[in-house]
Amino acid sequence: GKISGVNFTQIRSETATQNFSWTSGQYMTWTFDTPILLEPYTTYGIDVGMTGSTSTWQTGIPYINVTADEYAGGTSYASGTGGIGTTSISAAIASDRIFPLDIERPLGPVFSLVAPFPSDNATDVYASREMVMTFSQNVAPGTGNLTVRNLTGNIDIAVPANDSRLTYDQNVVRINPTGLLDWGKNYAIRIDAGTFLGDGAAPIAAIADDTTWNFTTIAADPLLAAIAAIKAHVLNTTPLTGPQISAHKTTIDNQRQRFAESTATISAVFDLISTYDTAKGPLFVSGFANNATSFDRNVTTGTAKNSINPENYHWVIYTVMQHAMDLIYTADNLAKYESTLTNYKFGSHTSFPGPCSPPANPLDARTVSINGSFPATFGRLTQDWTKPARKPTGTYLAPGTIATVTVPPALVNSGYKIRVGAHSWDLSARRPVNRLERATRLYSINATTTKVASPYGGGIYIEVPYLANAGVVSVTVTGAVRAPYFSAKAFHQTTAAEWDTEKANPAPWADFQSEKFMTQVPRKWIYNMTGAQAVQLMVDWDKGMDAINDLMGFDRNRGKETMYCQTDVILRSSVHAPGYPAVNVTSNVNTEVSPAGYAGNYLVRGHNTTLTAANIEVHEQGHAYGFPKFGGESESNVNLLQPAMLSRGFGRTIDEAQNGSFGGGNSFITVDNTAIAWMCVFSFSPNEIPMQDGEKDYQHKGHAKWMDIARIYATPSNPNAGWEKLGAYWRSFMLDDANNVPYGTGTDDLLLRLSRAVGKDIRPLFHFWGIHPQNPSALAAALAAENLTPDPAIRAKLLQYKTIVPA
Repeated sequence: GKISGVNFTQIRSETATQNFSWTSGQYMTWTFDTPILLEPYTTYGIDVGMTGSTSTWQTGIPYINVTADEYAGGTSYASGTGGIGTTSISAAIASDRIFPLDIERPLGPVFSLVAPFPSDNATDVYASREMVMTFSQNVAPGTGNLTVRNLTGNIDIAVPANDSRLTYDQNVVRINPTGLLDWGKNYAIRIDAGTFLGDGAAPIAAIADDTTWNFTTIAADPLLAAIAAIKAHVLNTTPLTGPQISAHKTTIDNQRQRFAESTATISAVFDLISTYDTAKGPLFVSGFANNATSFDRNVTTGTAKNSINPENYHWVIYTVMQHAMDLIYTADNLAKYESTLTNYKFGSHTSFPGPCSPPANPLDARTVSINGSFPATFGRLTQDWTKPARKPTGTYLAPGTIATVTVPPALVNSGYKIRVGAHSWDLSARRPVNRLERATRLYSINATTTKVASPYGGGIYIEVPYLANAGVVSVTVTGAVRAPYFSAKAFHQTTAAEWDTEKANPAPWADFQSEKFMTQVPRKWIYNMTGAQAVQLMVDWDKGMDAINDLMGFDRNRGKETMYCQTDVILRSSVHAPGYPAVNVTSNVNTEVSPAGYAGNYLVRGHNTTLTAANIEVHEQGHAYGFPKFGGESESNVNLLQPAMLSRGFGRTIDEAQNGSFGGGNSFITVDNTAIAWMCVFSFSPNEIPMQDGEKDYQHKGHAKWMDIARIYATPSNPNAGWEKLGAYWRSFMLDDANNVPYGTGTDDLLLRLSRAVGKDIRPLFHFWGIHPQNPSALAAALAAENLTPDPAIRAKLLQYKTIVPA
């Protein structure tokens, strides 16, 4: 069926009865007995519904009807209940299934015009849309004319077969309507015999009348009319009511796919945004009395400037900007409309991602080496791990400019992409709205040279797909501004002296990257950072990454950065969260920091500046590892990475590491004091039950048992021996995974595995910390069978704890 807004209109339905045996990993294909010819500029949905079944739905067709809608900015839809289709469409839910769709060309042995668009007798034709002729064979220009007849005005326009307004693409000919169609007119199309040639130069039959292919264009362009009406409201020349604004927004939203259909439409969209920028002040930019500087998704009624009510014209401007970013700035459109896109920029770019003037010489080129490989390495796939590895180029696209990126042939048609702008999270579910939800553009590398554009501007990055193996390659960017970039890569190490030059580059964002860590921060955070400080920053981050990878049992070099952090105007999630990139720090690109030019934040000062500097960031990275835990410890064991980093990476004492593991770093927090706190909890005594989930979450006692392992097994010659045992413990899971060895994850399974890694029976220590065996006798037998005996060092620690039990 066809989708328009929230309506689904059925155009074909076929039914079947099937008998089958279906197992995991198999799939089924359905094909229409009578094929449907799909029309251009149309959104289709495919419903697959089950009206009855003798099997459970998990092994058959989903009961929920499903459609896939992959166009830019679109949504997946589900319709119907109980397998019966309806015309009401709602947003997809988690249990929906997305159906891949194969579309074939309608080829046949006889050369003919299979389907013209607009279709014959159509009465709702847009004069701005190209006409399309679909043939039964691949088509080439012959001799003759296609004639567009304006029956209303009695005007004929002949278009020769080799005219530039005709584009040939396999079995399709596209006709540019510019100068051929107008609004509110009746048209007929005639074709001379032989104008188009099929296989073996077979000529097309003539259309010599005004009835075989005729259509009527609508009176006026509804999209352009809606844009013009909103513009008049912005200028206060023709004020609109709230319902009128909402109606025009609905038209714009429903017809957003037309934003890039012509130069005239793009120009109208750009003009509306520019008019608002001039008359009211750009969105989000402070200092103007009449613009909107933020939107609140919780404010859905009224016309306050921060409302997302469709009657709020400020919100209409925002949605127009987002549609323009999503739908106009593509590689195809840049090729078609380069002159229109050149020099156009959103005024709001000065708020985010930040002001940036064009390069003084647009022919200046910057060549940088990047690692074009992203290999698989040992261990489980941690969160976002297969997302492409992002490689800075040290360049920044000024808004309104067009840059050219040149790459070696090895990167062409191999999944590599160019991203303009580093802030790639979609913030459509976040509030407040302080920038575009989708602020970056992505361009596939399909040739050795690729042009890129963005009305926002942004850093230029190469995205390397998972398992790519191009090795170190050179990339050249022409027409961009230089950005501060510190590289601590094996093949290029920025020196302290080079950084003194790099940090003066004018782009508003700076990149720091090693093989193990990457961050983007505002330039205002780093312009007074010395070269020595920059070098030490990346040395320290690499130490930290080594420490947490050692703890988690991973190799130190993992194919891309272990952690990738950036700042933004808002967190990417409603809570702190891991990610690639992780966004757990907010910033304003235009705000000076204190001290000026060298922010006090851990991203540029290092995570060893204070004990607690990066503990939230590293806590979230703990979630990203997805490592095995005892029950109820999802928000406690992730705090272990920070003390491992402090102790193993920077030589902090165990008590300092425990102090910095979570919270504000109060000096009284030591492992012994954590034990005292635990012994004061009723679960410890008098109840003598396991530590409860709520007693572990976000609390030092939840991970203190691991700190005891680290300190009990440390030796004067190897203070990290305890940490190494923990690293061996967590690595053992992944070794079993790699060797397809099954294992359990119950409490007793984990106690036995940890005892193996330590080489001793650790039950007494973990029992003290509230981890009680599930089957004590079976676990004891398993430990005895492996000769894992109690450790006097653990006994000594428990006796020491006995001496500090509060009176």
